[in-house]
Amino acid sequence: MTKKKLLILLAIAVGIAVIVIVNIKMSYEPSVSVEVTPVKPANLVERVSGPGVIYAESSVKVSSSVMGRIIALRVKDGDRVDQGQVLVEIEAAQYEARHNQAQAAYRAALVRLEEARDDLERSRRLSETNLVSAQELERAESALTIAEESAREAEAAMSAYKDDLEKTVISSPIAGTVTGLNVEEGEIVITGTMNNAGTVLMTISGLDTMEVRAEIDETDVARVSTGQEVEINVDAFPDTVLSGVVSVVGSSTGFTSGYGISSGERATFDIRIRILDYLPGLRPGMTTTVDIITATADSVSNVPLQALVLREWGEGDDKKETEGIFTVDEGRARFMPVSAGISDDKNIEIFEDLDENVQVVTGPFRVLRDLEDSVKVKITKTKE
Repeated sequence: MTKKKLLILLAIAVGIAVIVIVNIKMSYEPSVSVEVTPVKPANLVERVSGPGVIYAESSVKVSSSVMGRIIALRVKDGDRVDQGQVLVEIEAAQYEARHNQAQAAYRAALVRLEEARDDLERSRRLSETNLVSAQELERAESALTIAEESAREAEAAMSAYKDDLEKTVISSPIAGTVTGLNVEEGEIVITGTMNNAGTVLMTISGLDTMEVRAEIDETDVARVSTGQEVEINVDAFPDTVLSGVVSVVGSSTGFTSGYGISSGERATFDIRIRILDYLPGLRPGMTTTVDIITATADSVSNVPLQALVLREWGEGDDKKETEGIFTVDEGRARFMPVSAGISDDKNIEIFEDLDENVQVVTGPFRVLRDLEDSVKVKITKTKE
């Protein structure tokens, strides 16, 4: 082969190599690294959580209806009491004196009443023989009316003082346990007025039936209804979960500080939960966290919460922001619009039928945030 032909062949080979390299470079498409999770059916339990405080379902604050010094305190904190059992005795001397005076006044009123009746009867007999005038008869009738009214007033006063005297002995209105004793023997108790609260002697609580009063955020309360099961975690018993049931969904709101757009607060709703389990040592005032089970789904398609994304999807005027997931198909990301159902703290139900073991893109977040349909991907991690 001549030198000229060799140079021609070499030039042709170099040209072909350049063309191949250029074509390879022009056809090269970079890929992004993604993490995926295979789809598997699972059971989901949706919960709504909130803080709560334990109360007795039946609880009575015991106060005194009369003022005076406590001369006998018959119970101590934690005692169990029966309905009608004597709790406190108030010094009764002044009430006994008033009652005795009222009794004497009532007896005197009865004597005057009897005399007025006799006077009227005598005046009527004498009027028949014209020995008394009509005016004298009218005065006798008026005197009887006044005597009758005086007797009624004296009887009412006597009953009122008797009632005050009886109220110096304070009995338990319900059977239960003394859960808050606020006084000691020798203290002076006062009664309540329009502007001042009276002395609360103690609280009697029926500890056989306990409840939790929990605060649920306004964004979650729409999913709560009576009869739903509740898991109750009591701070004082960290290894114990009590069962409960929602008994009341409150219609009034409170506010949780630190949230909101302008006011700095967010509404919460009071939920009452009856405790179904018995736990020795459980007391009103203990703090809890409640998990209300609002929905369950058995053996449903689901994906991790972080896999759910929003993308512009559709053609022309039908294009809109759509909720969906990315799957991996033949090395490329494929956006799939989906309808979501209930969720737990990690996964969310997908109503569309997904073939088992379909690989759903779950991260990394910085990749998933900007991932688009048909982008070439490389799987770097598979989460079971």
